[in-house]
Amino acid sequence: MDPFSLGPSRTLPPGFPKDVPIYKGKEASTVTETFFQRGSGSTTFIITFLTKDSQDDVVDFYRNEFEKKGWTVTDSAIGNRGFQISIDFSDGSAQEIQGSIRADSFEDDASYTKVDMMLQVSSRRGRGN
Repeated sequence: MDPFSLGPSRTLPPGFPKDVPIYKGKEASTVTETFFQRGSGSTTFIITFLTKDSQDDVVDFYRNEFEKKGWTVTDSAIGNRGFQISIDFSDGSAQEIQGSIRADSFEDDASYTKVDMMLQVSSRRGRGN
């Protein structure tokens, strides 16, 4: 089997909220998968990226970023299976954005942490903030 080779980072989908950062640790993260779907009243985004930093580094970064904005952050009830670490977040009373961050070791190369970010953004929010 060939060793894992990281390709170029993908572009974020149109309308992805600017106030939800893609993790930048010791080196930039590489976005490997993107998905978005517009529904009635909201848009769902799923972003997957890889970083060389630990799961704890990633989850701590997002916990701090969202709490600085005054958002609600909780440990995910469903997310902590195996070695995966997961948090849920929302913008609180505004109720315009909610989502989760899940971090786990990357099965194709254990030197990477795989992060799945899922967001649901209300159409009341406007496009790309």
